[in-house]
Amino acid sequence: MEATLMSLVIPLMTSALIVVVFMSAAWVAGIIRKDNSSVDIAWGIGIILIAASVYFNHAEGYSRQIMSVLLVIIWGTRLSVHIAVRNAGKGEDARYAAFRKQWKPNWLLQSYLKIYMLQGALQLVIVLPVILAAVYSGPGFYIINTLGFLLWTAGFFIESGSDLQLLLHKWRHPKELLTSEFWRYSRHPNYFGEAVQWWGIFLITVGSPFWIIGLISPLTLTWLLIRVSGVRMTEKQLKGRQGHSSYVKNTSAFIPWFPRGSRPGTARILTLSAAIIVSLFCILPYLTPLPQTADIPAGTRIRTGSILSAEGYRTYYDAQGDPSHPAIVLLHGFGGTIDDWQQTVPSLVEAGYFVIVPELKGFGQSEKVLDQDYTHAAQAAHVFALMDKLGVQHAVVTGHSMGANIAVTMAQVNPSRVSRLVLVDAALVESAPFPQLSHLAGVPVVRDWIRHALRNSISPASAGGILRSAVSDARTVTPEMEKSYGAALTGDWDLALIGIIRDSGNNTLPLPLKDTPAAVSVIWGAEDPWIPFSEGEHICRQTGCTPGVTGIQNSGHLPMLEQPALFNRKLLDLIT
Repeated sequence: MEATLMSLVIPLMTSALIVVVFMSAAWVAGIIRKDNSSVDIAWGIGIILIAASVYFNHAEGYSRQIMSVLLVIIWGTRLSVHIAVRNAGKGEDARYAAFRKQWKPNWLLQSYLKIYMLQGALQLVIVLPVILAAVYSGPGFYIINTLGFLLWTAGFFIESGSDLQLLLHKWRHPKELLTSEFWRYSRHPNYFGEAVQWWGIFLITVGSPFWIIGLISPLTLTWLLIRVSGVRMTEKQLKGRQGHSSYVKNTSAFIPWFPRGSRPGTARILTLSAAIIVSLFCILPYLTPLPQTADIPAGTRIRTGSILSAEGYRTYYDAQGDPSHPAIVLLHGFGGTIDDWQQTVPSLVEAGYFVIVPELKGFGQSEKVLDQDYTHAAQAAHVFALMDKLGVQHAVVTGHSMGANIAVTMAQVNPSRVSRLVLVDAALVESAPFPQLSHLAGVPVVRDWIRHALRNSISPASAGGILRSAVSDARTVTPEMEKSYGAALTGDWDLALIGIIRDSGNNTLPLPLKDTPAAVSVIWGAEDPWIPFSEGEHICRQTGCTPGVTGIQNSGHLPMLEQPALFNRKLLDLIT
């Protein structure tokens, strides 16, 4: 079901009811005790109640939901306990005592609205990312979510450590300013740690629908801490204390930084910053769980095939027709499967061909491993090995997109086994300006970043969008095609794809295109949005193909699926 903002109405109304009931109870307790300082204790508890309520009523137990509510509970429990210990036996806070005098004629109503209900409304704003995560989050935990957890952990350490240092200092030296430890680098490290924790919680919820709305939470809290109830109010209370003016002059107000006079040089700062960035770059992929890949549901694939082991590698393929008849090999493109040729195979079999359709190494249901040679030369050798297993000495080789580059490689490396080439919307690699760049995908840290990017950006659900971007008419893409392409994302498909990317710098054709020994024919979708028709004309000029580029009207990058009847007729005309 598509996520809509209307799904947020009931959780928000329920949360608002919790706020009204709980903060009203806190107000009554304040009246009885004649002390409204308890509202500070109620602040964290109220947010815990909201977070727990939306989790138990709306969440489905996904990682982001569990983590966000758990961290809120830890944050709120520690804060409330700390405030209770700090305020024990001290009477009403000076702020609320001043309000009591200021609002004396209408104290009860004023305190209810301006202290308790105002804080209740702010509780709803601050906890909004957690509500959004509980209502909308699905499976998946991204690197930015891990970064949020690390940020929250740092903020919790800073705030709890600062509060403990200040509490102990006031017991030991009640009249002196604390200017050491965390307080040496910030005049309000506890408030800074509080803000950092909520920025962390916000990042943990990123990835849910409408997550951007939750940005209002850390922005509001940071503004409150700096401009309203935190830094500004505390500074007014401390003004005039011995040593305060010097402390203000030399120490950062909010964000921790080196005191004036002891600040390191630019080189040291840059070195430290670079070390932190590199450390995060190296560890984040290992701390973040990978999204799982799904098993293929029965009946998802349009064409069924068989598994055959060649060169010690398990290949999924389909072979149709009489093995004694002339053979034709059909090679799919990047990300393709044997289903690319679903409507071509029957026509070729009927015309008297033995049709071999392999799923290339790393694609479809063929074996997917990282430690495999995925260069197009290796792919070509593997297709020859498959032909050997099937007893085929030579064949017409038809390659689509990336498969066309493999087909040309086969003809250039072993021309006696390729009787003719048919290139369909070919993606040929005639030169590779920076082949070394692709090797970066083999570096472990880079590999893991790429793996997360692939798992989080490509899924069975996204297959339809990719297909529709390749065709001239989106209506060509059927639900069956979407399911079939999505079903290829099984096992360690991402590791295989990383291996393919890693080896892609070595896919240049062995010989200049003009020196290809086999006869070449070219078929092209006239409206290909990925590779222009002019590229087909260039290939024809280089290879001397006849009768020139065969254009398929009203077709994009997948003419064999978009205009199958016309494509099949043109293909048969070229190879017979």
